[in-house]
Amino acid sequence: MEMMLGAVLGPVFLVLGLSHLFYAKTWAKLFKQWEKDHLALMGLMLFMGVFGLFIIQMYNVWAWNVWVLVTITGWAWAVKAALYFLVPGSVLKAMMKLGQNAALQYLGGVAATVMGVALCYYTFFV
Repeated sequence: MEMMLGAVLGPVFLVLGLSHLFYAKTWAKLFKQWEKDHLALMGLMLFMGVFGLFIIQMYNVWAWNVWVLVTITGWAWAVKAALYFLVPGSVLKAMMKLGQNAALQYLGGVAATVMGVALCYYTFFV
C-alpha cells in the first residue's frame, strides 16, 4: 500500500516542490490572493481533507523509515483541512501572510522536493 501511495505522492511533491523553487514569487502572489479571498480554498481543503483521511485509513504506520512521510502527509493534510474549516477567517488571513514570504516559499520548495525525491526513489528504484 505504501508503494502505491508513494507512487502518487512522490511525483506530486517533486513537481510542487520544484514549482515553489522556480516560481516562489508567483506562489507568494497566489497566497496574497488567497488572503483576500480565503473562501476560494474551500474545494481544495475539502479534497485535501478527504485525501488525507484516505491516506490515514490506508497506511497509518509510524515506522522509522521513508514511508513515514506517507503517514505524516495524511495526518498533516487531514489536520490542515480540519483547521481550515474550524478556525476563524481572521486567523486564516494571518496565516496567508506567511505564505507571501518568498523565502518561506523556497524553504517549502526544498522540503517538498526532498520528500518527492525520497518517495520517488524508494517507490520506483528500490
